[in-house]
Amino acid sequence: MTPSTTDLGGQPSAPPAELVRGAREGDSTAFTALVRQFQDMAVGYAWSLLGDFHLAEDAAQDAFIQVLGDLDSLREPAALGGWLRRIVHKHCDRRTRRVGIPTVPLEGVVAQVTADVGQTSALDTIERAETAAVVRQAIAALPEAQRETVTLFYMGERS
Repeated sequence: MTPSTTDLGGQPSAPPAELVRGAREGDSTAFTALVRQFQDMAVGYAWSLLGDFHLAEDAAQDAFIQVLGDLDSLREPAALGGWLRRIVHKHCDRRTRRVGIPTVPLEGVVAQVTADVGQTSALDTIERAETAAVVRQAIAALPEAQRETVTLFYMGERS
């Protein structure tokens, strides 16, 4: 998967291999540009594995921290996307293996608070939760390649 070739301002950005070389030489703007090019892919892929947007953001952030420290070990700078994907997978796997306090997505808390305030009816909140659960189940039932494609497409739209 090839990331966008424009930066956040819509300006053309350098190819990933060139940015990797710059980041290896200590250019922080090159590493920032790499993160911007690949962050949607990393978070989207992590979300497809974890099913929780906030945990996916944390896993992607951990992956980029590891990339910063291990960038010199990347043999082929043009292979950054696949290498990053493996690192994201590793951090997601670590998160799913951790046993700890269960987390509640912030969206659920916000929906409950607004329902309590009376801005949204309880029925609307229940319908949204049920719809979200059905969509998550349908995405989870897809084969891995299709699940990742759907997730990356819609995560790119949300970002």
